[in-house]
Amino acid sequence: MYSRTYEGRRLLIVGNFSGKKAECIIPDDFALTDLSIMLSNYDRNRIERVMELEPYEAILFEEM
Repeated sequence: MYSRTYEGRRLLIVGNFSGKKAECIIPDDFALTDLSIMLSNYDRNRIERVMELEPYEAILFEEM
């Protein structure tokens, strides 16, 4: 997991690089209501503080 800020735009990238499900905790400095999913390799549309990522799942969030 890492975040990047560029020209006032903040992105959060999370990834599970294993063949098993993995837990991911969105950092507290990201308000869930301000995040949107920009890109995901699974059909995901719900954002939670604690998420279970599927094997090899990656998600790109943008803070609005």
